[in-house]
Amino acid sequence: MTKPKDETFSINILKNAPDAIVVIDSDRNILVINDQVEKLFGYSRDELIGMSHDILLPEEIRTPHEGHMEKYFIDPKTRPMGIGLQLNAKKKDGSLFPVVVSLSPARMNDQDVVISSVRDATEYKRKEEETKKSEQRYDEIFNSAPNVIILVNEERKIIDVNDRGVEILGYEREELIGQSHDLLLPERFREGHGDKMMSYLSEPRNRPMGIGLRLIARRKDGSEFPVEVSLSPIEQGKDKAKGTIVISILRDMSLYHEMERELSEREKRYHGLFNESPVALWETDFSDVKNYFNRLKKQGIYNFKGYFDQNPEKVHECLSLVHIVAVNDAALKIYHAYDKEELKKSFQDIFTDESSGIFKKLIVALAEGKTSIDEEGINFILTDEEIKIFMKGVVVSGYEDTLERVLISINDITQIKEAEEVLRKFESTRFEALTATAPDGIITANSQSEIIYWNEAAERLFGYPPNEVINKKITLIMPERYREPHQKAFNKAVAERDSPLHIKTVELEGLRSDGSEFPIEVSLAKWSVEDEIYFGAIVRDITDRKAAEETIKHMAYYDKLTDLPNRRLFKTLLEKTVATASRDHKMLAMLYLDLDGFKQVNDTLGHDAGDLLLKAVAGRIKGRLREEDIGARVGGDEFIVVISDLSKKDEVAGIANQLVKSLSEPYNLEKTSTSDVSASIGIAIYPEDSDDLDYLTIRADAAMRAAKQAGGNGFRFIGDEKEVA
Repeated sequence: MTKPKDETFSINILKNAPDAIVVIDSDRNILVINDQVEKLFGYSRDELIGMSHDILLPEEIRTPHEGHMEKYFIDPKTRPMGIGLQLNAKKKDGSLFPVVVSLSPARMNDQDVVISSVRDATEYKRKEEETKKSEQRYDEIFNSAPNVIILVNEERKIIDVNDRGVEILGYEREELIGQSHDLLLPERFREGHGDKMMSYLSEPRNRPMGIGLRLIARRKDGSEFPVEVSLSPIEQGKDKAKGTIVISILRDMSLYHEMERELSEREKRYHGLFNESPVALWETDFSDVKNYFNRLKKQGIYNFKGYFDQNPEKVHECLSLVHIVAVNDAALKIYHAYDKEELKKSFQDIFTDESSGIFKKLIVALAEGKTSIDEEGINFILTDEEIKIFMKGVVVSGYEDTLERVLISINDITQIKEAEEVLRKFESTRFEALTATAPDGIITANSQSEIIYWNEAAERLFGYPPNEVINKKITLIMPERYREPHQKAFNKAVAERDSPLHIKTVELEGLRSDGSEFPIEVSLAKWSVEDEIYFGAIVRDITDRKAAEETIKHMAYYDKLTDLPNRRLFKTLLEKTVATASRDHKMLAMLYLDLDGFKQVNDTLGHDAGDLLLKAVAGRIKGRLREEDIGARVGGDEFIVVISDLSKKDEVAGIANQLVKSLSEPYNLEKTSTSDVSASIGIAIYPEDSDDLDYLTIRADAAMRAAKQAGGNGFRFIGDEKEVA
């Protein structure tokens, strides 16, 4: 054994040392301390001298520490701070705190001693924890980013890639690290790209997405896909010699391109519908008229009807401010125009002094902030003939503040008005001839609500021949729920004989002779002949239109592939379910589900098989849900199930176990089958784990990842330390 040399201790050195210094003998008794020991541990010098140094240690480490010190005195060596000697020390008040310790053998008064320097490591531990948390936050952000993130050094070598990059590019992380980033480019683009990268590195700068960097990337399987790229340089510390790292973020633009194509197709469909519509349509820009309104408001003018009544010339001034964007073929037909340019130039000629009243009503409604107006009036066609029209003006959604897009539809109702005139004169023969071939149902009723006219189109719509409805109550063709409110409104309209109808066009359901209901649009009119009041209705079947509206609505809230609620609808449903649970003091469970083996199915059997698998998984999930539960698809192969109305947490385990078993059973995917698919489920309980819905979702996702890391095909609750299924 190498004996330590004798040392002469300087009292001044002990007193001025920045660390606490404790000198102990081979019996572990304290011989000497400096002032820092008193400050650090809270003991006085008299309380420590002669005491076992165990007094400064927590009870649980005193016995093992005794053995360590015996070994140290047998083979004493200097051990500086930072060589693994980090432990907890105990103050006089019993509190524990982290310390780092150095040991130095010495001789004092002819005996072997150990000089122990003790430094409070509380701040070091705090910084160490902050560093760990910072690194953890970096990893979470880096790997949870929705876009591909690649770090490239000055040699154009890949030094890191996030989880999204592994998923999209098809490589394992180890396959990419150290490779040239040219690996991710199609071969035809590689030549010259290195020079461009070196040019960028010579003058590195932030280049965000949307600055023209749209490229083509290449996956491991050779497939290509469009990407948008942003570049951000970062220097490695203050030492520029360490080089620059470039953060390259790739956004998969496949979906965006698909959306652009879909938008283009929708625009084509819109223009197709616009041009092929049997109704005359004008697409107009009223933005200059809007500015005119604003100038009037600055002058304190808010009674727009009174203003235009007193200044009729201002109506024509507004008329000249309207820009005609487009007109359709039906408008050409109504106004007898040769081409669209001629009609667009003739807009002011259509609304002459005699016919400007309907336009005045339109601009007054727009000035008052209305976004829709229905009015009847007259127009003049380009042959100077007068026509009677029904005009509907609608501000396109999103343009309410500017009026840049106002769609005006014109229905030539000249024949209808003539038909009304025929009815007023009881010229029934001419009226029937006019309406018999009308595509819409035309129905007339008297003041007793009895049907007195019923055309062929009405017979086709409702299934009743005229002899079964004439002199019958109009409520015959109404569902039961409409009859009482209709009768009240009808009686009021009869009582107010000289007042116009408050509702001229309405959408509701009609009742066929077979008892089935169907959506209809009804345009209403009221007139009187001598002492009798009559009501007319033009009825149109809008089943196809309603179906199209429902389809569009469904597409906005449900996943196209699985028909489960999408993330948008799921959030709404979850908020309602949580509100109910909170009100009833119930728990609910969020099960965050991710498929095991889905990527392998996609890679080996193709995306069509992957789609079939997702549909089958959705079907099995639906089969396990109660009516009050929620199931949604929130990502590629990620689903969330919310189990509500729970009284105790134990109920969830059984449900989760059933889901795991169901989802691990083999799947038949048309021409093949697979039994290598299962599910990892993470479970968070509301409000036990969190009453914040976003954080509850994050915690459920974390538990799911823990289940997946444990081998998958199972589930975990928040805080579990072992797999429970």
